[in-house]
Amino acid sequence: MLQSKRDKFASATQQANEKFTKAAAREAEFLREKEKLFQADAAKTARLRALRLAKEAADREALAKETEEKRAEAAARPVRRARKTVASQ
Repeated sequence: MLQSKRDKFASATQQANEKFTKAAAREAEFLREKEKLFQADAAKTARLRALRLAKEAADREALAKETEEKRAEAAARPVRRARKTVASQ
């Protein structure tokens, strides 16, 4: 009878250990998948940030070029001066 209880206990312990091992393996797989998703999201964010920064730089460059062209056009135009009028005395 004592041997029977020991066998049952050993069997129950083994089953519990197997369940724990399987659960730990599932959790580890879940964490690996979660990390993959995190890395993919981080890569996507970095890519979009780089695109945004490149677009902002291109926009600033285009605005600077446009401003310079306007200044050049304004400098090339003759200056019109208002006529001086003689005040009546």
